[in-house]
Amino acid sequence: MAAAAEDPLGAAQVAAAREAVCGTAMPAGATEEGAEWVGLARSLDGARDSWRALFLGAAQPDLPLAAALASRRRGLTPVLHATESDPGRFGRLLTALQTAGLDGETTLLQAAVGSDPDKLPPRGALAQDLLTREESWDYLRVGIPRLLVGLTSRGLPALQERVRWLMLAPLNRAEENAAIRMLSEKWRLVAERPAALQLADPRAASRPGIQLWRGPLA
Repeated sequence: MAAAAEDPLGAAQVAAAREAVCGTAMPAGATEEGAEWVGLARSLDGARDSWRALFLGAAQPDLPLAAALASRRRGLTPVLHATESDPGRFGRLLTALQTAGLDGETTLLQAAVGSDPDKLPPRGALAQDLLTREESWDYLRVGIPRLLVGLTSRGLPALQERVRWLMLAPLNRAEENAAIRMLSEKWRLVAERPAALQLADPRAASRPGIQLWRGPLA
């Protein structure tokens, strides 16, 4: 009987990934951002000379900050781009990066980001345009609600040509299926957790899902 495949998001794997990124062991009992640490660790392992990352929706500064500092410790040049539409969260991210001395290697954009040019709000940014700011990305995290479907459909060529590791946070089964339909031909799904649906209304989720994809460039 074949042995069961090891869960890439198991407790031991998450703890090892977090330690690889942060340089310290995970505190006892912590379960924070499990899949996020795994994705960041994989992207750092494959980076050469620099670590280039784009966070579309950087609500919390912990992840981009920890990964940028980890890239420095590895002798890589961090090149970090991040968007956040909420002024308060944007300010916290900027302050955290400035405190760590990373603001000179960071491009921040306070704007709403979408994928449909006909529906962008004033001063909004098109996700496909942001992808072209660097020739390649070691890591792309899509954390903006309802951006996933439009980006994977309208921006698929740019994703395949420029992105090595892609982290998605689907809000429901429709978004999970859309990502699988668009990416599975040329991308490899490395880790995933489905969205936790609300029993009273299965169309909504009480917790977003997670999908970590390895692109053709990785």
